[in-house]
Amino acid sequence: MKHGKFSRISLLAIVAITMACAGNMRIQLVDDDKRPELKQPVGLQILDEEQELLFDGTTNQNGVYVFDKAEIVGDSFYVRIVDDLYFETMLAIHLKRNPRQATVPVSLRITTIRGVVYDFAAVVDGEMIGIDGCTVTILPNVLQRKILTDENGEFVIRSDQFTAGQQYSLLISKEDYREASANVMPNIDKINILTTPIYLKPVELPPVPPGGELEIKVDVSAPVEGG
Repeated sequence: MKHGKFSRISLLAIVAITMACAGNMRIQLVDDDKRPELKQPVGLQILDEEQELLFDGTTNQNGVYVFDKAEIVGDSFYVRIVDDLYFETMLAIHLKRNPRQATVPVSLRITTIRGVVYDFAAVVDGEMIGIDGCTVTILPNVLQRKILTDENGEFVIRSDQFTAGQQYSLLISKEDYREASANVMPNIDKINILTTPIYLKPVELPPVPPGGELEIKVDVSAPVEGG
């Protein structure tokens, strides 16, 4: 009886594994700049756990690529973007977390500037703290929309209006902080990462006395024009 019981358990385990491995895998490409959905086919490659090429593929018009999961050996695989319109990227997909479908962000192959803004006065566990909601302005202007830092203080500027050899100024501002700036001469149609973070200093306000109101002193001995 015990032998039969264990046999049934083993059989169920094999069936469960087979069902988990069977079926199709759906890859959805999305633009990481939150633009509308992709409207053209994109070339990609599927690689195994050792990053060896398994096969090439092309998505449909909406950035979707479907293939048989039986082609994958192991618990994970890689998706590499290889397309003239998008930067080459590679992302690991783990089947336990993504058994049926996975989303892969892609970036248009246009001039890109990436940076991060930190609070000059804030350190937690030895790490600088990023400031979210900072307004990022670039001069001369090449943007048609407002750029804000995310929850980690990071920002991304993308535009096809950059000029080769032109230096641009980045102005970073937020309420209760002093404005900061940085200069950059971006490489055209490349991803340009600012190697030095941008720091914002908090505006220093006078301390409030115990009474809760600020005392304002006026020097009445100073001469008054017209007096």
